Amino acid sequence: MKKIWMGSMLILVSLGLSTPVQAEPKQGESVKRVYVTSEEIFFDMLRPTITKYVTDHYGHEIVWFEPRIVDARSEVTSNNWTYEVALMIKVDDHLDKYEGYGLDILKLKIDSTRNKNKRPSESNIRLLEYRNVVLPQQLNR
Repeated sequence: MKKIWMGSMLILVSLGLSTPVQAEPKQGESVKRVYVTSEEIFFDMLRPTITKYVTDHYGHEIVWFEPRIVDARSEVTSNNWTYEVALMIKVDDHLDKYEGYGLDILKLKIDSTRNKNKRPSESNIRLLEYRNVVLPQQLNR
């Protein structure tokens, strides 16, 4: 009796484990999962702010890409926590007479949401410095 009971339990368990379950995205919806770094998440959150500062610097919309952190520091006092982050970006203005792209550095001051005098949802990002490091090469005409 025990052998029949154990045999039927073994069959039920193996059938339960081997039942294929397939989850598919909705029709026409494409799903792709890729690895990202914390730096990519950080830049994605800062993208609107960086775009605003680049546009303000050049006076019109300009393409920027491949951001990299070149320096990051934090300043901590008893009730204030801020970060100073220097970013290098490649810029390309399709409307100018230059070939290639330039390199710019933005230095930002970011107030942490850990500050005792601010609500957790508030953060303040200010531009400390914007400079052109490498200008694009002028076209020979």
